[in-house]
Amino acid sequence: MSLPAGIVLGILIGWLVEWVIDWLYWRGKAAVPIAPEPRLTAVPVQDYTAEMEALWTENARLKSQLEQFTNVPDDLKVIKGIGPEIEQRLHQAGILSFAQLAGLTPTDLERILGGAIKRLSNEQDLLDQARQLANLKQ
Repeated sequence: MSLPAGIVLGILIGWLVEWVIDWLYWRGKAAVPIAPEPRLTAVPVQDYTAEMEALWTENARLKSQLEQFTNVPDDLKVIKGIGPEIEQRLHQAGILSFAQLAGLTPTDLERILGGAIKRLSNEQDLLDQARQLANLKQ
């Protein structure tokens, strides 16, 4: 065999070997299934109706408990000049808080307390104390 024929034969054999190796390599790669790209899927929305109703019920329960505490009458005896008897008369008239007492006029106070008003030295001072305590409570 001549030198040029050997070179051509070597090139052909090298090309054939390379083609077989590439074919086996790529065929093996193509035979492995490629996982599809993940797609966005819809997530089911949970129904929170029961949880919301439970929260509303709890809120209503707490609100009613709070109202019980806010309806507790103020201790009107804290005001200088009001004793147990005058406090009882004010409660009978519906005056349960400092704010309600502060909203009265001396004439209203005299009408509610009747003869007990004579025990008070200064009705306006009593109403001023009630106004100060009502402001502190807010």
